[in-house]
Amino acid sequence: MSKLSKRVIGVDVGSKFLTVSYKNREDLECILNIENNQRSILCFLKKFTQEDYCLVIEATGNYSSRILHHSLSNGFESSLINSMSIKHFGRMKNLIAKTDAEDARLIRLYGEMFQPEIYIPKSLDIEHLDQELKLLNDLEEEKRRYAVKLKALRFNPYLNINTEKHY
Repeated sequence: MSKLSKRVIGVDVGSKFLTVSYKNREDLECILNIENNQRSILCFLKKFTQEDYCLVIEATGNYSSRILHHSLSNGFESSLINSMSIKHFGRMKNLIAKTDAEDARLIRLYGEMFQPEIYIPKSLDIEHLDQELKLLNDLEEEKRRYAVKLKALRFNPYLNINTEKHY
């Protein structure tokens, strides 16, 4: 993040909901749950100014990409933090309880303490290539899985040829 004194919005990411932690202008902590969809995210971001706030977002692959994209598109400085970094930071602070609200608070504290680097988005071409590479890896994994099933099936003395053909 920039070394300016911006307030941090910590974002714990789930597939359906985002839990956010931030301090308002009166320095009171606020915890909110918002739906992980475009409308809810844009409504939430409208409450803040890019000059006063930045976001620190838990990296969860596709689930965190929506909030990251919309925050960057709206001019917010945003950082993407590996969940293992947050986990170890929580251990360091001796925090054991694990709720979404506590995770969002922990992500905010991490951002306030370490001021992580601002995320620089990949080009659209690189993003598409990453998705294709993931697809290729998934297909290769499925191929290996089906090869193992086929090998096991061929040990059956009453092998159904049609079943074997599908494998």
